Order: sequence, then C-alpha cells, then structure tokens
Amino acid sequence: MLFRSAELSRAYEEQRKDKTYVKELDRELQQSLNRPVSMMHARRISKRMGGAQIFLKREDLSPPMTHLGIAITGQAVLAKRMGKKCLVTVSNNGFRGVMMASIARRMGMEALVFVDENAIEELPGNLRRLELMGAEVHSINPETLEESDLRTEALEYCLRASDTSFLVMGLDAAPQPYPQILMESEAVIGREALLQIYAETKKLPALLVTRGGNNADAIGLFTPFLSLKTTVLASVAPIAAMVNPPPKNSVNGPTSEYLINRAVSELRRRTANRLLEGLEYPSVGREQAWLKASGRLIYPEVTADQVKRAVRDFSMYEGFIPAMETAHALAYACEAASRMEPDESVVVMIAERAEKDMPQLETLMEEGVI
Repeated sequence: MLFRSAELSRAYEEQRKDKTYVKELDRELQQSLNRPVSMMHARRISKRMGGAQIFLKREDLSPPMTHLGIAITGQAVLAKRMGKKCLVTVSNNGFRGVMMASIARRMGMEALVFVDENAIEELPGNLRRLELMGAEVHSINPETLEESDLRTEALEYCLRASDTSFLVMGLDAAPQPYPQILMESEAVIGREALLQIYAETKKLPALLVTRGGNNADAIGLFTPFLSLKTTVLASVAPIAAMVNPPPKNSVNGPTSEYLINRAVSELRRRTANRLLEGLEYPSVGREQAWLKASGRLIYPEVTADQVKRAVRDFSMYEGFIPAMETAHALAYACEAASRMEPDESVVVMIAERAEKDMPQLETLMEEGVI
C-alpha cells in the first residue's frame, strides 16, 4: 500500500542504494528544469574584500516554482522506478497539478489531479492545460467538503490503487520518507555547486552561506557537504525589523496582532491556501531542525549596517541587487571572506528575487543609507 510510510521507506532505501538513481534524477532535472543553474564569481567584490573569492549560486535566475518542480520530479523518478503507472496529487490552484502532469507525461505516466471546483472556475487556464496533457481531473465541491477532504479523496484513491498509483506531495508537511526524498531531490543544488566550484578553483569551498529562516536554502545547498568537514556551513538569520518593517505612516504601530486575530473568511482562507501551494518553500521546519541537531551548521549574526553595505556594494560593483534576507547572507560572506586567504572560496546561495523587497529597498534609499 503506497501511503504506508514503512513500505514506501523500504522502497526508497532500496532505490537510493542504486548508483543510477541520483544520476537519473539529475538527468531529468537537467532536461525539464534548466539545470544546472549558473554560479557567478563576484570578482570585484572579492577584490574589494581583499580575501577569499566569493561565488554566488544564482538560484534566483531559475524559472518560477523551480523548487516545487524539483520536489515533484524526485517523487516521479522514484515512482517510475517502483513500477507505478499513475501520479496523483491534490492541487488547490491547479499549479501543482499542471507541473505534475507535465512531468508525468514526460516520463510516460498517467496523471490524476484532485482540485477544488472554485479553482476550476477562477483559474480555467490551468484546467485547459491539464486537459491538453490528458490528465484526469476530479473536482470537489468546497461547499460540501472541507479542503482536507481533497487530500482524503486522493489518499483513498491511492490506497485502493496502491499497485499502480503514487501520491505526489509538494513542499508541504508529509510523513517520512517524503522529507528525505525532498532533501535528496533539492540537494541537486549542492551537487551542482560542488562540481562548479571545483571546476573554478580545483578545491573544495572553505565556506558555504545561506539565508536563515523557514526556507529550503540550507537543505538544497548544504546536504552534499555535510560529510565534508573542511567546509564550514553557515546559515544567517535575518534581522526581523529589516525584512518586516512596520507600515509607513502608522499611528498605532505594526498591525500584525490585528491581522492575526481577526476572523478569516472562507474566501480569504481559500485564497491563502492557493497562494501557499505556489510558494517556493511553504514549510521545512523538521528538516531545519535536523540540520541544526547535526551540529554541522553555525548560525552567525550580522548588523543592520553590514546588511545595508551588502545591498549597496553588490548593486554597485556586481550589478546584482539582493533581496533583504539574501543581503544578510552576503553581509556575513563578505565579512568572513575578508579574514580568509585569496586562494580560498566562499559560496553564497541566492534563492529569492529582489522584486519582492523593493519597498524595503526604497526605504533604505530614501534614508540615504544605500
């Protein structure tokens, strides 16, 4: 039975012992998701710091929802190797369903998508895409069934057709071995980085840096380096006031308490769920806890002035405008690189796009600090 986690775990462990498993996964990612993503040598900043060479793993240049695609591809490869014929998923807004159907068809498999009837009415384009790819669509009336019933319907289908079907999850919470499959799939980022930095420097990097917080940056970049003890792994938590400033012209201060406590309408709940499905990294709390418990990561802090300087310097010297959380990682990378030798290297993962933080960047510009 597919969703019996012990059975799926055994199947996954059996497949991952096969050396061709990761090769097949990476080949699929290269062909369908434009991998590998480039690594940029920040030469002018490196020279300005006077220490180690700084490289940027430019995940921000990948197509939207690439990391959701990576997660689905990892599960699809496993399903195919297990002999499954049909991929099944729940899709509140249709995006996950379209992505899964595309991957399924590429791999010669069927696709079954359970959707909210309102999503069909509000996003008809996704339904047309599913139809063009020959995916089977089961719609659920949200007025008679709760959102959780979508998952229940999909799960019950997979239990009935366990010999042929595989339930595909996104980046949301799921029982083991889904988190492990996610980590190994997302680790394509680190596998690429390892090959790319070695090609540039003929050495392992001395330091890898990601932004902190509830995202999968660390999972993607760090996983292949966990056993390489000579490489330091650093996750830099953002300063809350810089990434979530209070509204301008606010008389009573931040409104977060009001927003959290006010009633949520059914329409707003559905809208929030659909937005959540499209996010790059909805929740990876368990995986982050595992990385922290491993003892391999350090969690350095930076100052607001260092972050502002990173935004200004990378914009002016490298033509790259960092988002606010990314700027924290860059700030620490620069400070650390300045204390290292020129033949050493630092790799920083860049996953978020600056467009989402333009209000904060505009505020810093108006204050004259960048």
